[in-house]
Amino acid sequence: MAFAGQLVIENLPRDAQGNSLCVPCRTTKLLCGKERCPLLVRLHAHQRTHTLLTGTELAGASPPSVFVGRYGYPKVSIGPMLPPFGGDTSLLDTPERWVGRKIDDIVDFRSQLVRTRFQVKELDPEKGNRMVQRTQELAMAATPPHVDATLH
Repeated sequence: MAFAGQLVIENLPRDAQGNSLCVPCRTTKLLCGKERCPLLVRLHAHQRTHTLLTGTELAGASPPSVFVGRYGYPKVSIGPMLPPFGGDTSLLDTPERWVGRKIDDIVDFRSQLVRTRFQVKELDPEKGNRMVQRTQELAMAATPPHVDATLH
């Protein structure tokens, strides 16, 4: 039996029992059953990274990690994932090294990466596009290469 103000999960419509529990929960009731709200964990991680970003110039060491989009096919967005700092950033994009880590740490690793992008026609990515060539080299790097990017 539910009291006023309580939400009984079994009484929710079937489509409201999955990820959409976030709407009635509003990050406070932990209806998903987790110890901490995943949305707030992600928000706080993004805020920490956002404070490191100033202006439109970004420089850092890519893990190496590359984003390849799918929207707008055959013209898709690709670009390196880049944290706003240098050093050994390989941990940020090496899931096999995350074993035994807390979920907050993993969210923090991924949230530190800024997605850069440019568009390329998927059908012929090698046709004289210097940016594609540089991105391919970055993806094959053995150690995190330094990358400079201008954000628009």
